[in-house]
This record gives sequence, structure tokens and C-alpha cells, in this order.
Amino acid sequence: MPPIFHESSFKFSDPAEVPDHIEGSPNPYAHGDDQWGLMGHDTFAGESYPLASHIDDLPTAKALKQAREAHLDETQPRSSSGGKPPDGIQDTVYIVQPKVA
Repeated sequence: MPPIFHESSFKFSDPAEVPDHIEGSPNPYAHGDDQWGLMGHDTFAGESYPLASHIDDLPTAKALKQAREAHLDETQPRSSSGGKPPDGIQDTVYIVQPKVA
């Protein structure tokens, strides 16, 4: 199964970089034990939220993390968010490792 995410939540520098995926809401609790996930953390609200699930490998997870961070740099620019924590409140992104390797 390809990863599940909303393409509009990411900024890819080239449309060819967009991984084959299912357009939809990710469920980080419904993927296989050997799959990666991607979560965001709203620094201001103090809440985490799913960004992508059902990711089969680390390179894809890293590419998605980079594309999400590029999106955040546009939607939560340093000038209004103060940048990434600890100095600012821009959302952060982290990769969730598989339960089994």
C-alpha cells in the first residue's frame, strides 16, 4: 500500500518528487508494524497531528519530512512565527519509526 497523506500539506520542489500515494487522512495507528509514519507538532497548541502513514521506507519518510518543512517555511514564516522552537512557535515535524525493524 502506498503512503497516505494530503499532498496540499507538503511543498515539493518538483512535481516529479511527489511519491505515489493515496490522497487522504493518515492514520498513524492503522499501519503495519514495519512501516514508518510522519507526525507534526503544533508548538503553540502543544498538540501532535498525523501527516503521513503507511510509509514503507526511511528515504520516503525523510523526503516527506523535508517537503513538509518547506511547506511550513511558507505557511508559518519566521517573520510571523519566530521560526522553529525553542525560539519560535513554528510547527515541527518528526518521523515515527516502525515498531519492528
